[in-house]
Amino acid sequence: MVRYEHWITRGFESFRRGTFGNAGQNLYVSRRGILQRIFLHDLNQDGYIEAIFCNCQDQLEAPDIYVYTDPLNSHDRIELPADGALSGAVADLNGDGYDDLVLGMEYNGASTELHAFIYYGSAEGFREQHCVHIPVPQCQSVAIGDFDGDGRPDLAFISKGKLRVFYQTELGFEPSAFTDLDISGDHLASADLDCDGYADLYIISDRLPPRVLWGGKGGLSVSRKSEYRIEGEVGSFSEQADETMEQERVGLTPLARTSCLGNEHHLFVAFSDHVYLVPIAADRSFGRRLKFFCPASVSVASGDFNGNGEQDLVFATREKAGKHERSWIYWGAPDGFSEDRRTELDTFCACDVTADDLNGSGCDDIIICQNQTPETYSVNSRIFCGCKEGVNLTPVELPTEGARLALVAKGDSQVHPHVIFINRWGRTGRNVIKPVIYFGGSDGFSVDRCQYLEGIGAATALPCDFNDDGRPDLVFANSAENAQYLDPGTYCYLQGDTGFSGEPSVVLPSKHAWGLAAADIDRDGCLELVIIPFIGEEVLIYRSSGDGFDTGNPQRIRLIENGKAYKSSYRGCLADLNNDGYLDLVLGQLGSDRCFVLWGGPDGAFSQKKLTRIAGHSVTASLAADFNEDGWVDLVIANHKIMGDHKGDSFVLMNGPDGFDPRPVTRLPTMGPHGMIPVQPGNQKDRGPEEYYISEPHELSGNACVQKIEWEADVPAKTWVKAQIRLADSENLLDSAVWQGRDGAGSWLDCGEEAHHIHHEGGWVQYRLALGAINSGSTPRIQEVKVTISKL
Repeated sequence: MVRYEHWITRGFESFRRGTFGNAGQNLYVSRRGILQRIFLHDLNQDGYIEAIFCNCQDQLEAPDIYVYTDPLNSHDRIELPADGALSGAVADLNGDGYDDLVLGMEYNGASTELHAFIYYGSAEGFREQHCVHIPVPQCQSVAIGDFDGDGRPDLAFISKGKLRVFYQTELGFEPSAFTDLDISGDHLASADLDCDGYADLYIISDRLPPRVLWGGKGGLSVSRKSEYRIEGEVGSFSEQADETMEQERVGLTPLARTSCLGNEHHLFVAFSDHVYLVPIAADRSFGRRLKFFCPASVSVASGDFNGNGEQDLVFATREKAGKHERSWIYWGAPDGFSEDRRTELDTFCACDVTADDLNGSGCDDIIICQNQTPETYSVNSRIFCGCKEGVNLTPVELPTEGARLALVAKGDSQVHPHVIFINRWGRTGRNVIKPVIYFGGSDGFSVDRCQYLEGIGAATALPCDFNDDGRPDLVFANSAENAQYLDPGTYCYLQGDTGFSGEPSVVLPSKHAWGLAAADIDRDGCLELVIIPFIGEEVLIYRSSGDGFDTGNPQRIRLIENGKAYKSSYRGCLADLNNDGYLDLVLGQLGSDRCFVLWGGPDGAFSQKKLTRIAGHSVTASLAADFNEDGWVDLVIANHKIMGDHKGDSFVLMNGPDGFDPRPVTRLPTMGPHGMIPVQPGNQKDRGPEEYYISEPHELSGNACVQKIEWEADVPAKTWVKAQIRLADSENLLDSAVWQGRDGAGSWLDCGEEAHHIHHEGGWVQYRLALGAINSGSTPRIQEVKVTISKL
């Protein structure tokens, strides 16, 4: 008589005694006893995966230049294409009576290998068809002057930190006819400082003292220069910006400016809490300097603002006044200037100032360009109109886009001088941009089928079911890259019955988060979340439970070697690299010559005491997979740059029983990569659609054989479960036994399918489950596996 018995796997403890494919990189059993996949790309469980975009930045990096043709009365303007302009200058280059505009391009969002633009003025104003280009890559500053005294204005640029000069000929400016001089600087200004008929060049840098290159026959020469040193002075304003992001630094560096007071030109020299105007005599000597207590000054202009015949000064500053900022007018008088005779102007993030009589009133007007507010670069710049009573403190507001410089251009037939703003950035640039989910469907994607969630500089998204309720949740790593003071931490959205709410369910404390990884690292039935910063010493691991995340007690991993802290892990990945059945953590290291492998183990914790260094070059990302299918997970590491050069190679590192070969097997040409695919859909080893679970071994009695296998599971659309059986005479022989299904070796069984033909009397048995999902969209959720065993 045949008797039947059942071998049942049910519950957390029972399932955890089995083996999870790839050490559980994408498979685990939850505390509730549900065997399931981890990464879930079908958020609304309709059978179609979603496209999740971590919207991080919306700034415009190459806005047009604004030319206001009647600035005191109208917002009418000409918008001239630029290519990431940071600097500009105006002068009548060809002697036709109209000022021309020269723009220097720094970075357009894609490249620094750019050209300067020369827009020639005309009776119709500036037009695109009257524009020529000359090669000036990564331009920081522009100045115009007749440096060789031939009667034709020449052009000087700071290009890649060095001086480049184009001398004008009877043909104009020839693209290949330039001279590079071995002198570095940040900003330029030009004037005939010694009144000898040759324009001179004033050069400033935050690393070197102010210098003057004297013009003369043959043009500028590094052999004809003077330096102005001030002993005991410390702290230029620009030094306060060393930890700010690129966009925030724009406008913090004082500009090179000269002012003519009386019969002498003066150099503008700014320090953190005061300014000097340094006179230059005809013999090129420096005279007695004037001191002004204008903290955080960035620019100066002179003019007669009240029409009384005295030269006045205006300093554009970022001096704090409570929650506001201010600039200053110093009123001229026969006895000079006084701190007691000045007027405050309401400005914010002032970058530059210039002055001119824009309406023919006999009083010069003050034009101050403003770069940003805490929220946006799209801000108004201001014109304070001069008048007999002083200045009108209610300014004319003109829209600008992260304006860096203000210029005034004139022409013979122009009714009004034109005011030009060199726009550097546009829109917000503060990372307060919402990430978006575009929901997939049978027709693909639609702009009308989406949901926006909160985020600040979201850099990475990770979809997993963290609370084991059967619904995918979503985590965003908020980097706040361009506004670190707004960093809110990492957002976790737990999905409810009606989807995601507009606000995060949980905020996990973190700083500068960039990379994410997740798995049940410690095998406790709850997923851990790894948060990797792009700035900062600590990698955080938060543990979850059915009640949520333990936000107060993350594991903190600090990478310190020989007293040096490694602070820019950027991204990482989890993989079993030594085939011990436990996940290991690979961490990149931006700005370093190495990356790290932290070895996992039974305790589910990582420590720098169990660490291996791998040679790399500013590694920003890694990808783990068994590339040569030898059973060992290999690595690709993305090298951001090699020895300072973004053009280089990334490495393929082959793994084996003895670890990684220290010599890259393959070098792949790359150019400054910032990342790779964080979690690719599919199995980590073979990229197939299935993840595998192997049961613990089970002993059969003498006359028993497997009859069938079945399971209790929720199987959403486009997912599946299938099984295989293997048998052996002893437990030790199971590993070498063949997996079998309905048609023998290599085939599979469906739920409840008879398996009596897989005959083996006595011995030991194991089953293997394949949990499949198209595009890693969803997951089967298996509660129980039952193997029916027949006995005679």
